[in-house]
Amino acid sequence: MLDKKGQEEIKQQYNDMDENMNTIAKTLPNSKSNNPVEAVAGTVWETLATVSGGILPTEANHGGLLANVPIIAGDKDSNFKIVGDLSSTRVYLNGQSNTLPDAIEGGNNLIGDLPYQNWYNPTHGIIGDTLESATDLLLNQFGIQTGISKQDEVLQNNGTAWVIYMHSQGNITAKAGANTNTNTYHSYGSPLPSLTVEKIFGINKDDIEKNDGDYVANPQNIFIPTTWFEPGHGTENYGAAKEAKERLLNEKVE
Repeated sequence: MLDKKGQEEIKQQYNDMDENMNTIAKTLPNSKSNNPVEAVAGTVWETLATVSGGILPTEANHGGLLANVPIIAGDKDSNFKIVGDLSSTRVYLNGQSNTLPDAIEGGNNLIGDLPYQNWYNPTHGIIGDTLESATDLLLNQFGIQTGISKQDEVLQNNGTAWVIYMHSQGNITAKAGANTNTNTYHSYGSPLPSLTVEKIFGINKDDIEKNDGDYVANPQNIFIPTTWFEPGHGTENYGAAKEAKERLLNEKVE
């Protein structure tokens, strides 16, 4: 640590932690393996990783908490992906703890059959994702933001007039780079106060969707029994999916 060359090596290892932990995770037992013994071992390991909140690495959590450390500190996430219809100007920003299939399903729920692209925020487990959210939520005012927030910021300000659909943590990662001069924003299940969402993203307060049973968006409602059976935080309770349910219910009533 006192040697300059050693310090450079430590710095490089830190910068490569994301990629290295992903490489390690891919060598661990996988529940989807065609080998039945490995599949059983993978199921046990992945269950332990879930119980640990993502401290233990798996392929599904992209290397777990250690892989997320440099990202929380501002380095790019090597697992960040842009998928979907890349010619579309509609964008979906997913919340935390979403695998890529989860994020695609979330985008379909909010946007429906319209073409869109997904700026995928990879999950690193509930602990890593929560720390990531907390960093962008609490430290951004001091000029500190996560790598995923920086990646979203660059894309939001590349000259395209985006229509951005944000669910849950997506509201937080988009906050630093919000550009209401060119972009239009839609907010669902935001952990940010509605007044903050309105101010940052230029959204009319009546268009900010927060279900009474969504305890991420409305944590105070946990103590209100009448909300306990109301639609919750999942994307299936918002956007196009919510509208489709309401249309079906109205048809049945008629």
